[in-house]
Amino acid sequence: MNRTTQQQHFSNRLREVMRERSYPIHSPTFLMREFNRHSASAKITVHAARKWLIGEAIPTQEKLLVLSRWLGIAPEWLRFDGDDPNTAPTPPSMSPQAVALGMAFDGLSEPRRRLVVELVQMLGDLEVPKRDSR
Repeated sequence: MNRTTQQQHFSNRLREVMRERSYPIHSPTFLMREFNRHSASAKITVHAARKWLIGEAIPTQEKLLVLSRWLGIAPEWLRFDGDDPNTAPTPPSMSPQAVALGMAFDGLSEPRRRLVVELVQMLGDLEVPKRDSR
């Protein structure tokens, strides 16, 4: 399957799930607003949302995960058309604690999400690489 066909199939699945949820499927502004509201770090423009809706582009993995979490569907289905769009398995690399943390994070207000992101970034900046003690 060529890239253009993949993009069109992704767009069809995105619009299908948006339609099922009674979201406007011809409004890149709505898609942008809702996506950005559900994402702490990955933001999109109206232009990017438009390209997803008309089949000109496929989002990055990070953005695909935000979309699937917001829409409540499996990211594999949204990207590749798998078995069941409502089956969203936990990726094997994620511990139960990481899943619980993600769910708690999703429940925070936008200002608190930004605060958590800033705190994590600051803590990451404080990490000092361990030196080899040979």
